[in-house]
Parts: sequence; C-alpha cells; structure tokens
Amino acid sequence: MNTEENSLKVYELKEVCELLKINLQVLRRYIKNGEIKASKIGRKYIITEAHLKEFLEKNEVKAEK
Repeated sequence: MNTEENSLKVYELKEVCELLKINLQVLRRYIKNGEIKASKIGRKYIITEAHLKEFLEKNEVKAEK
C-alpha cells in the first residue's frame, strides 16, 4: 500500500528542465558528468525526486561570513 509519504515521484527530463529553467542539453551534460543521477527506462531517462533534491543540495550556495 503506497501512502503519499512512501510513493516514488519521478520526473521526465523535460519536466526537470522546466523546473530548473535550463535547456535539455545542459541537463543531459549534468547526467553524463554524474552531477545528477538518472535512470534509463527503455528509451527514456527519469530522475527521482530524491535525486533532484540531492542535486539541489549539492549545488546550494553557502553564505559567506
């Protein structure tokens, strides 16, 4: 039984591009360089919500003191 808490949210590359406001070539380069994790299902790549959050946290800008 999936609850909203345990459900797996996945995004297609186009959706991630829209969320991050980047183009597809940039996202594909991030995937190729291992900067963001993706899975290939058939011919399509998907990115889980967890991997998207991980990418955003790794690229978080820290405040200078």
